[in-house]
Amino acid sequence: MGGTKIMVVQMKEVIKSAVFVVAGLILIIMLIYFFIPKGRNSAPGMDDGTAALLYMPGTYSAQIVLNNEPVDVHVTLSEERIEDITIDELADSQELFYPLINPTLDELASEILATQSLEVADSSENVVTRQVLLDAIAKAVAQGEQ
Repeated sequence: MGGTKIMVVQMKEVIKSAVFVVAGLILIIMLIYFFIPKGRNSAPGMDDGTAALLYMPGTYSAQIVLNNEPVDVHVTLSEERIEDITIDELADSQELFYPLINPTLDELASEILATQSLEVADSSENVVTRQVLLDAIAKAVAQGEQ
């Protein structure tokens, strides 16, 4: 009874198993690709010798409406930095009804340029104006992100 044993394997079972193995490997590779952090989320000045490119260089705009007239907020980006934040010239009626826009933008711009982050300290002054401008700046920066 210790003779040779013969095992019969059907070819369709082998092919079906190979397809499942390949599908499983593709699924695992896709999961790894989607859940591994991308290079832009890494901090600048990393030790691997590569500079992380955060932005597409250029000037990007977002629009806010003041006194039923649109005004553009412009954000100038380099590959790694926010370089400048400006606003279009306000009409006389806009400047009259919204006198805090320019000083608040200057304050926000200096904070953002110093920290290179849109996470600025909350201020008890000009809360609504700050938030409107910060939302517009965030939209403009989002346009230039890679």
